[in-house]
Amino acid sequence: MRLKKKTIFKILGGLFLSILLILGGATFLLNTPSMQQRLLAEATHLLSERLGTEVKADSISVNFFSQRLSLYGLNVKDQKGQDMLQMKELAIAMNLKSLWNNSVVVEDVETDGIKAILRKDSLDAVANYQFIIDSLRSNPHKVAPKDSKSKKIHLDIQYLSLKNLHISYARDERLLTGSFKELLVDLKKRKEQISIEGLRYQTDYHRPRKNTGRPHRGFFDPGHYDIVGDMKWTVHTWSDDSIKTSLDQCHLNDSISGIDLQDLHFDLAIGKKTAKVSNLVVRQKNTELTTRSALIQLPSKKEGRKLSYTTDTIHGHVILQDISRAFAPALSQFKLPLKLRALMYGEADSISFPYARVSTEDNRLQISSTGQLRHLKGKHKLIMNFNVSRMLARKGVAEKVINQFKSKKLMMKQVNRLGDISYTGSFDIVWRHEEFRGHLNTAVGPLDFSFALDGNSKYLSGNASFKELNLGQALDVEKLGTVNGKGYFKIDISKVRTAKMRKNKGGKLPIGTVNATIDDCSYGGIHLHNLKANIDSDGAEAIGEVKQQGRLLEFHSKFAFTDTDKLNQLVIIKPGIKFTKKGTAQKEGKKKKERKKKEKKE
Repeated sequence: MRLKKKTIFKILGGLFLSILLILGGATFLLNTPSMQQRLLAEATHLLSERLGTEVKADSISVNFFSQRLSLYGLNVKDQKGQDMLQMKELAIAMNLKSLWNNSVVVEDVETDGIKAILRKDSLDAVANYQFIIDSLRSNPHKVAPKDSKSKKIHLDIQYLSLKNLHISYARDERLLTGSFKELLVDLKKRKEQISIEGLRYQTDYHRPRKNTGRPHRGFFDPGHYDIVGDMKWTVHTWSDDSIKTSLDQCHLNDSISGIDLQDLHFDLAIGKKTAKVSNLVVRQKNTELTTRSALIQLPSKKEGRKLSYTTDTIHGHVILQDISRAFAPALSQFKLPLKLRALMYGEADSISFPYARVSTEDNRLQISSTGQLRHLKGKHKLIMNFNVSRMLARKGVAEKVINQFKSKKLMMKQVNRLGDISYTGSFDIVWRHEEFRGHLNTAVGPLDFSFALDGNSKYLSGNASFKELNLGQALDVEKLGTVNGKGYFKIDISKVRTAKMRKNKGGKLPIGTVNATIDDCSYGGIHLHNLKANIDSDGAEAIGEVKQQGRLLEFHSKFAFTDTDKLNQLVIIKPGIKFTKKGTAQKEGKKKKERKKKEKKE
């Protein structure tokens, strides 16, 4: 029995050794120069036939044990004979058994050092890579004619690895470049995973950046990107009409605009008509926005369906400084933490907010509003409208918010004296024009206002009406009491004109005019009625005049000041009284009567 076992082991060992020798010999033969040339010619012919263009390679290597074929120095021309795709190495794992059926079954693909040069000379031109897309769309399982010796290529890719890929895409005057160190697609695992490391994406439209010479404008410009990042996807399930996937990790940084997206992840389910985004998280350096779900209606020209979307409640902790470089340089010092809650829906050209609430962490500032943005695709037609149903700013927080901006601060003491501020109103923003209106309740009384910022003429103009407004308390003028009336103002906000005036005269004041009608007010315990007041300021000095016109007499007084923080030190200039035209006529008539009486006596 022992002898029989030895004999069996000897036979098996000899058989195994023979197989190894045969496989080794086959591998040796496959890698001899003559055989490699034959294999190289066959492989490039197969690819050329499949793609319908010229394909060349420097060398080929075959590993019989791992059923792996590698092409080195691969070069694919476009249909104009220009270089389109170059590759240092293309390694393919094949099922060699399929060769008996005159076909090639590709299971795994690994590449290294890809350089793709893609072009589309005009909007109507055919891209130089379109023929490859068309070839891949054709049925790979179509049976060739009986007299054809062509091999069929069956793609059953379970693993895809792309390393050191660089793509350039030229369209019209635009140049886009993208690269990444490694992209992995592993379909062998239970969950199909895609990872991209070392991604880089650049654009150059060969035009100056949009904020060139315009420092007030942000750096965001689709014509100038330089984005680096990494991301990981998981594909859970897919079929002909649906796919479920998730973006597990994403980090993107644009060194030009300053956008630094430190984390983005969500779940995505796509159907024929709709897509659902779940568990969305967007995180920047100090900002995080989340929502449980968003439903998207996918557009279809054939079915007449437009893009639309709606979200669940969006929650956020926001510091506006995070978006300052990209979109609003004026917010570069805005470090005040804010809380956000909002609902959102819209279409391709509009966004609506049926509910939006912004507050500070301590709730000393609370804003509730609704609003919408329309005509998103045309900046000159863009319209933004918000209705503020409630705003509450506790004493001191308004000053704190204003201090987040770099602009020059004026009348801050007066703002602080307003105490707690509540507001209801609305605002509209269109191209280079902004309008604000509403009702304020303050510690010194109520105020209704409406004003507009004109970006073309560079003026701030508007009006305000007030009733029982304690203007003396607001301006720190002790003798001045409550005021009823209305006023109009026009302030120069041109930086060029203001800088010129400041250079000539200096000063700390706004430049502009104020005209007011005072129905009644109190000053030093005396009640005054029907006053007309105007103030003209050149930036260095403000000269004002107050008139009270009665039936017979006109009271007038001028005043001047140079600092809005020291209005209690304003200088009174030439107070006086004079007769009105009616009063003068009555006085002259009285004199005539007296003269006539005197003449009669004489």
